Amino acid sequence: MEYAMLASPLLSPYVVFHSWAGTLLGIVTSVPETIAAVIGLWIPIGMRDIRG
Repeated sequence: MEYAMLASPLLSPYVVFHSWAGTLLGIVTSVPETIAAVIGLWIPIGMRDIRG
């Protein structure tokens, strides 16, 4: 079940930022992976703000 949740965004022709919330539920039991995923999802937001 967790692997299916993790793969769900890969089955869509487009993925928007808020669609990753369901994917994070697949790794929420593993704290280091969850922290890495959350930080990784915030990196594009930070880069967008830096570029203006």
